[in-house]
Amino acid sequence: MRENRQRGKSTPEKGPRWGGAGVEAAGREAKRLLILETAAKLFKERGFEAVSLDDVAAALNVTKPTIYYYVGNKEEILVSIRHLAAERLTAGLDEELASTKSGLEILQLLLLRYGAWTTSDIGRCALRLITVRLSPKNARELRAIEKSFEAQVNLIFERGFRDGSLKACNVSMVSMALFGAFNWMACWHDDSRDSLDTEQITRLFIELFAQGLETPVSTSRPALIELTATCRTRNRRKAGAADKDAAAIPADRH
Repeated sequence: MRENRQRGKSTPEKGPRWGGAGVEAAGREAKRLLILETAAKLFKERGFEAVSLDDVAAALNVTKPTIYYYVGNKEEILVSIRHLAAERLTAGLDEELASTKSGLEILQLLLLRYGAWTTSDIGRCALRLITVRLSPKNARELRAIEKSFEAQVNLIFERGFRDGSLKACNVSMVSMALFGAFNWMACWHDDSRDSLDTEQITRLFIELFAQGLETPVSTSRPALIELTATCRTRNRRKAGAADKDAAAIPADRH
């Protein structure tokens, strides 16, 4: 047994450091990524609150100060995981948008990547812990990441509208339906149990959305609502609720 000394602390080491992942002599970024991958797996399996930095350090056979040095505290780890998730999702998307591919083709490529991402440790962690309460600063940072992704999705739809490969629609509502369906895979998909693998399920979902469910006969029915229908804003909903409450107050109370 050898002693691992760092920042004035001494802890016994058993077995290889860094979980035997072979990054002992690697650079800072490789170690940071390994910490994030390990933390994401633990958060996914046990939940954010149940996992401590000591648990992450123990899984890698390093000291707790090592985790602080490369990434930071638990909240900073979670924010870094979300950053990493966004980077992996959008890598190369600018090049696709600069190509001659249609909007539908680029959307299909993104969704194929998204389906695989939702069932990875990083993706499952990012999606399952989306409701974890964060500091205002980190919450704003994550919202900026989300808005950046939404902006790129909007560009894909706009490409599709121009080239005729996608129907005119309310992009916000359609995106919620599309990505909401994929997001649930993080909760229910199990490679060891499900008969279809992630890519097969993803392709099925894409085909479902690309074609729609209607038969040629049913397409003659009146639409329930136009695809371009706009969302009511939160303020309008609040105002509507307030008007309804006011109308419900009996006149003799005034």
